Amino acid sequence: MQNCYVGDVGDFGKYGLLRWLTGMTGMTGTAPARKLRLGVVWYLYHDNVGGGGLTDYLNPTPENIARFQECDACLYDTLAGLVLVDNNNQRNIIAVQQSGLLPGDTSYYENCRCGFANRGDWLNSALLATQTSELVFLDPDNGIAEIAEAPPVDSPKHVYMDDLIPFVERGQSLVIYHHLTRHHGIAEQEIGHFAQRLIDEIPIANLNVRALWYHRNQARVYFIVTQPCHKDVIEQRLNGFHGSSWCADADPNFTYYPAPFNLA
Repeated sequence: MQNCYVGDVGDFGKYGLLRWLTGMTGMTGTAPARKLRLGVVWYLYHDNVGGGGLTDYLNPTPENIARFQECDACLYDTLAGLVLVDNNNQRNIIAVQQSGLLPGDTSYYENCRCGFANRGDWLNSALLATQTSELVFLDPDNGIAEIAEAPPVDSPKHVYMDDLIPFVERGQSLVIYHHLTRHHGIAEQEIGHFAQRLIDEIPIANLNVRALWYHRNQARVYFIVTQPCHKDVIEQRLNGFHGSSWCADADPNFTYYPAPFNLA
């Protein structure tokens, strides 16, 4: 996660998914499912020189209105306010926290990994900041680390399996960002590779693993690791998301993979 990319087209998908999973959007019927308390762990990294992400989607053309704003008008308009009216340098995670994009009881952890001498201290602080959350979003700059990839140890741009286990052991469900690299073949093969790693390397029984591939600009995937106590509400939300405008049409924003990633 880098401040310079706040509000770009990737953020639109990220926050759209989190808003749906926490019940801010997509709530239908007379008795909506309960809301889940959200925690956000930003793996904050120093901004790229000249970085800024793609924000053309915020230009209100008919195509952008149909593809983006109609999915979540509040999200679209709020991000446009952060990006297009940036008189006070609002493209940062603090502005996101203050924007109301996510539920008011969301817990945030924004300390930069580079500011800690070792990963354990940084992770313990993240665990403390999100201890009351039920659903924790982990937002590394690049995604899930390969065991043998370089740099081999303690990359601040990656999430490691050892990062995930303490959250899961205390009963929290997870949403994990991963940037698709095609190191394992086509996108579906890489999604399957990392889904299987989550299944094999998290030593907790009766978890569900689902995946959502976000197609806009650079391909990225969100893995959802669900505890049994949250299964009904998260599965209901994911099924609703799959049937929404987010996943509609021949060129959808998201593709949902509900199976075969199932540890139950």
